[in-house]
Amino acid sequence: MSATCRRPPRRAHALLWHQIRYEQLSFWRNPQSAFFTFVFPVVVIAVFGAMFGGGRTGSSNGCGPRRCRPGRTSSACWRTASC
Repeated sequence: MSATCRRPPRRAHALLWHQIRYEQLSFWRNPQSAFFTFVFPVVVIAVFGAMFGGGRTGSSNGCGPRRCRPGRTSSACWRTASC
């Protein structure tokens, strides 16, 4: 019979807690990782929303067929569900 090392469940939970705590401390001690995880995506969404958001294309009442403007992607040509 081979000798295997089995840890009791209490030891495994303590090790898991220690690992989670270590990962959190090392993450928050690095300001670059926090910036690129939380701030950068918000800034990118805001910039692209300001650049490509807003104006509707289509007929004057907003429910006719939509026309694509030159230089726009096909997503700007979709109809909204409100019509």
